[in-house]
Amino acid sequence: MRNGVDEYAADVVVTLRFDDSSRRTVLRGARTLGVPAEGDSVTVMYAPGRPGLGGRYHDSGFFDGGAALLWIWAVVIFSAAFGSGLFGRDEVHSARRFRGDVHGVAALVLCLGVLLLLPGAFFQTSTWAGWLLALVSACTPWLALTWVIKRV
Repeated sequence: MRNGVDEYAADVVVTLRFDDSSRRTVLRGARTLGVPAEGDSVTVMYAPGRPGLGGRYHDSGFFDGGAALLWIWAVVIFSAAFGSGLFGRDEVHSARRFRGDVHGVAALVLCLGVLLLLPGAFFQTSTWAGWLLALVSACTPWLALTWVIKRV
């Protein structure tokens, strides 16, 4: 679901204008908002001079816009500011010494973050579930780091 509208993935037939003529091509897994119907438009990537390549569905989603770049930079700047003030010299040396009760738990938390990403990688998950799993997964490195800082 995107913006309160059901999102569908379907194979659709489109007509593309190539240099020599127009041709009908099947796009696999094109996503549409709402039930796909004749006359709907989808974004397609294709090479007009190379009709043998066909076309490919192009998802113009969140990461195609400038908002994604701003979000990524905000996270990087926050991470740098947060991370620069965490450790002094003594804390770094004590965190380097492996302790199973500290670093083992942190490794399990990081593994949990990876496991949370697997449903979206191998199964068709709804948009809200994918974002929720990704958000929780993105928090696990911070949780592991916090655990190590508090325990050393």
